[in-house]
Amino acid sequence: MKIQKLIDYHNRSTEVETYFCDIMTEDEKQQAIDNVLKNEQFPLYYAESTSNKFPFFSHTIVGRHDHTKDSQKINSEIYYFFYNILERFCKKNNIELNYILRAAVNVTYSNSDFKIGEPHVDNEFPHKTFILYLNEFPEDSDYNSTIVYDVKYADNQYSVLDFNINDEKEVESDFNIIAEYPPKFGWALCFNGEHYHTIRWPKNPQLRYICVINFF
Repeated sequence: MKIQKLIDYHNRSTEVETYFCDIMTEDEKQQAIDNVLKNEQFPLYYAESTSNKFPFFSHTIVGRHDHTKDSQKINSEIYYFFYNILERFCKKNNIELNYILRAAVNVTYSNSDFKIGEPHVDNEFPHKTFILYLNEFPEDSDYNSTIVYDVKYADNQYSVLDFNINDEKEVESDFNIIAEYPPKFGWALCFNGEHYHTIRWPKNPQLRYICVINFF
């Protein structure tokens, strides 16, 4: 595979507005521990991420939908807990918040074949990506971080770069990392969702808990 055939490499931007700050209160952290991380009744379902090579577990809060045709459907009673945190984060950083496109708690785990996930965008139209980190790990630059690339999505190109094990080095050489953030419990990251992004997979037996919200 030559990934140049899939992505318009002229559509690059070396600058991306990212916001990364501590946003959860100690009480909210404890609620996340009690209601999500250590709650045996919190439903998580097997899902496939960008492709079937990258399975994970997910709890849908707001399902993906075409906002131009379908109405938003709240799928979980935990919606308002995370919405209030997102709203406070946006006010703190002067980010406009109008509409939730999709929200979920995602749990990822070690992938023995790959170091990183497939570069992708969550939606094929302008939006912002918000990631709230729900647990923390020992500092290790080789695992768990969120990577944002300089390449931006453009119409009529692939929203997910489906690569095989032999293509990983090509991705690392052709995609320039312009931002990378480690998971810190209670911290949140927000960036322009038009930029391709991915994660470094957790180290076995770690589990990486996040709440991800797409909005505009």
